[in-house]
Amino acid sequence: MKKRQEIGRGLRLPVNQDGVRIHDANINRLTVIANEAYEDFAKKLQQEIEDECGVCFKDRIKNKRKRTAVKYRKGFELDPKFKDIWEKIKYKTSYRVEYETLELIKKAAKAVNQMPAIKRAAIKTVKSELGFSKNGITAEIKASSYSTAKQNISEFPDILLYLQERTELTRKTIFEILQKSERLSDILLNPQLFLDYAVIAVKNVLTELMVDGIKYDKIGVKEYEMRLFEDYEIHINDLT
Repeated sequence: MKKRQEIGRGLRLPVNQDGVRIHDANINRLTVIANEAYEDFAKKLQQEIEDECGVCFKDRIKNKRKRTAVKYRKGFELDPKFKDIWEKIKYKTSYRVEYETLELIKKAAKAVNQMPAIKRAAIKTVKSELGFSKNGITAEIKASSYSTAKQNISEFPDILLYLQERTELTRKTIFEILQKSERLSDILLNPQLFLDYAVIAVKNVLTELMVDGIKYDKIGVKEYEMRLFEDYEIHINDLT
């Protein structure tokens, strides 16, 4: 059984006692328990998706558990350069993020417009012959072929809901972004691939606007003490 089949069955929306599909993201949470090394399972799944769907995972997958401890170096607080920086960051603050919705729509629409070309899903057909021997069941591939999926979508995904759950933008804003992107027709070629690309494009723009729009306000005269570096062990993600 292919990994995509295993994941696909787990991703089917659950139903309630009345047989109605549940779209609540808090309920629809899939936990994968692999019967092999999890790293091997993930690599095989990614490879299958790359081979059959034209999606590339290069530099997109990071292991959040791979972290490196930062060693505490005593005496750094005496460095004049550090003291200068500390005087600027020692104050306790609250922050808020401001950005213009019209600017977001304009930039996000441009980002969606510049997404990679959307290709139809590729279908791989394999014909195998099963055999029985004293060593068990054997399989021999007799023929294999590739074809492109036809434009025949029986169930169309809820585009606005999908993007809303992943970007936390309003449906109105998402609709305007897609409309102004002039790429809506690409959804018919490969809906899932289009949505995945669109999520990345919109999130990148959101991140850029939020970084530029962060405003910090001091909380009275409250300050952090320098000894907090001694109280906590600091780790960083190793993304090399």
